[in-house]
Amino acid sequence: MVNNQTSVAAPTVAMPDAQEESENAAADPEAEQVIHDAEMADAGGDDATADDDVAAGVETSDVTASSEPRVIVVKPNQKWRHVSKFMHLTQCPPQGNLFLLSKQLNIEAKTWFYDVATLTINATTSFSHFTFFELALTKLAEAPFSPMEHIKNAEIIFVWDSTWIRAEETGFAGAVFPVLLKSRVDFILEILLRAPELEKLKIIWHDSAQDDGAMQLRADTLEPFIMNLKAVVETEDHYIAPDAKPRASSRAGKQRLEFKTLFDNGCETF
Repeated sequence: MVNNQTSVAAPTVAMPDAQEESENAAADPEAEQVIHDAEMADAGGDDATADDDVAAGVETSDVTASSEPRVIVVKPNQKWRHVSKFMHLTQCPPQGNLFLLSKQLNIEAKTWFYDVATLTINATTSFSHFTFFELALTKLAEAPFSPMEHIKNAEIIFVWDSTWIRAEETGFAGAVFPVLLKSRVDFILEILLRAPELEKLKIIWHDSAQDDGAMQLRADTLEPFIMNLKAVVETEDHYIAPDAKPRASSRAGKQRLEFKTLFDNGCETF
């Protein structure tokens, strides 16, 4: 027997290519809208990702900024703002952390500082603030761990104006100012006697006269320091001519202006 078999070929399904899909989508408005929405969603996702990155960057920046240590600024009470006019140290001490690293480094840092630092006292500045002058120096000398215990170098500046004081007609300046000067000398000497390690004292004297009377006042002013301190005392003199008018910015000019202001205020100043 002969079997007649008929082969049936499987139907071939043609897959549309990309171009055909695009054309079909263009022909179908609903499909085109779906494609458009999908593209917008993708774009929105990219924008959201970018926004998240920016936000993350800002947050990271804020965290970095907040993690930086704050600089603590210690401001003294306003009543001490005039202290720098009549008293200061020529060097700033090392940072406090340096003293905590080791005992040996602590000793070396202190030794270096007190070798180079000089305590400068302007004895005739702020002449009318006599009580405040004494208060500031007393606070320095009596403070815990006071630098007066280790200070090795000191400098005192006297700025006098014999010519103007003599020319003042009422006699107020001639009678009062030398007394104030003597009181300040005694007080400064008392403070320096609390510095057991004081090795060198430099006294700078300014005046507008160099006659016998002016030189006697100078000798009376400097003698207590020379006679009572163990430190080596060095002197430095500066004079201007009696008929000279000091510049307003010079030490002599500033002192003359302060004396005039003190005289104009009279006894009310005290």
